[in-house]
Amino acid sequence: MARANIAYYDHRTSHGSTLSLVAHAAVLAGLDPDESWTRFLGALESDVGDVQGGTTKEGIHMGVMSGTLDLIQRFYAGSEIRDDTLFFRPRQTERLEGLSMPMRFRGTPFRVTLADGELKVTVAIEGSSHPIRVGVGDDVRELCPGDSHSFALSPRVGTTA
Repeated sequence: MARANIAYYDHRTSHGSTLSLVAHAAVLAGLDPDESWTRFLGALESDVGDVQGGTTKEGIHMGVMSGTLDLIQRFYAGSEIRDDTLFFRPRQTERLEGLSMPMRFRGTPFRVTLADGELKVTVAIEGSSHPIRVGVGDDVRELCPGDSHSFALSPRVGTTA
């Protein structure tokens, strides 16, 4: 049903706004990873390549650029908060290979790195005041300031679908 609804509205949407690429990339992330990624790249290119012919010199489109970050964090890295734990369910792992990004959870800064079939979480020493709970699948860890843990990504967890 979701595929049919998305296809119906996709063909009726003008996609005149670059925000449309972000919205459609998000809804396609779990159903059609390749098309989701194509739209994600299109949203990134909208400012970098100045696809609207001269608007980038006036500044980037903050909504689109924020949306691309949201796609990476929530839809591709699969971050989700449940039961006071930050869970990750990575998708697009081949395309995100080598990605390293700072994040903050419950006021605690940390870094997430996707590489070599693992998702590594490193909690900052400075700026951290309490432990955080982080998980991938059933593997949940409590990490204190300065701690680091690498979660192995099984083929099931790290698939693009």
